[in-house]
Amino acid sequence: MFQKSLFIITISLLTFVNLGLGQDVSEVDSLFEEIVEISPDKFDIWLDAAILRKKDSEKPLLFERLIKNRLRNGLFTSDDAIKGVLNSWIKYDWKILLTPEVSIYKIDKLGAVAFIDSVLVLLYKRPLLEINLRRSRQDLINQNVGTGYDNPMSNRLKLITLSNKYRASFVINYYKSCNELASIYLKQGRIEDAEKYFLIPLSYPYYIEEDQSILNELFDLYVIAGKGVLKCRANDLPMLKHTFFIQATRHILDPIKEEMIAKLEKGGKK
Repeated sequence: MFQKSLFIITISLLTFVNLGLGQDVSEVDSLFEEIVEISPDKFDIWLDAAILRKKDSEKPLLFERLIKNRLRNGLFTSDDAIKGVLNSWIKYDWKILLTPEVSIYKIDKLGAVAFIDSVLVLLYKRPLLEINLRRSRQDLINQNVGTGYDNPMSNRLKLITLSNKYRASFVINYYKSCNELASIYLKQGRIEDAEKYFLIPLSYPYYIEEDQSILNELFDLYVIAGKGVLKCRANDLPMLKHTFFIQATRHILDPIKEEMIAKLEKGGKK
């Protein structure tokens, strides 16, 4: 199977070179389904090589068709493959926009935006990819001097809503992981490394969160990090005295800090 996949890739590439990229997609229909069906890693290899051989002035129609057929058939297609075709469309669009004989003020639609729109409806539970594609779509529209894009407010609201939905999950996972790694470092006696990672959750203004459940979880992570930093500084009196926390957490963290300071001032060490 591995040799067959490589054979398909090799023959496909040679065929594209012989036919000349940019020709009508019907000229390579005999290979189309074979390329669609190859494994994700082999498809990425094939696509990367084929894109390199395409001129910026040629529409990446075949690549777009391959991507969409894979998605329709439920075949995993990597983010890199989709972004590779998007970048190919962007290069084509700018090649056209920068052509002197083309009036850029007559450009109503960009091929890259049309590609994004056609891919978005085919995605299934790919939130990060969807967010990145919608962000790229908005950036392209913002840069485009033409017209033809309706309801820009709706597009931005969709992007904000979708991004925010997953932002909280990533934020919580990130700070939880920082605390966990810092705790491991602390047990190993790697105080500087531990403090470095405990400080990361302390830098986030968790109180800006509107969702109470998210706010509560980030509050707990902040307190854990605060206790960790105090442990890291347990034998450093000047640093303890210059350690401060958000007001809402001081009723928990300040008593611990003051106890440590009192012990050090009396000459005792934990």
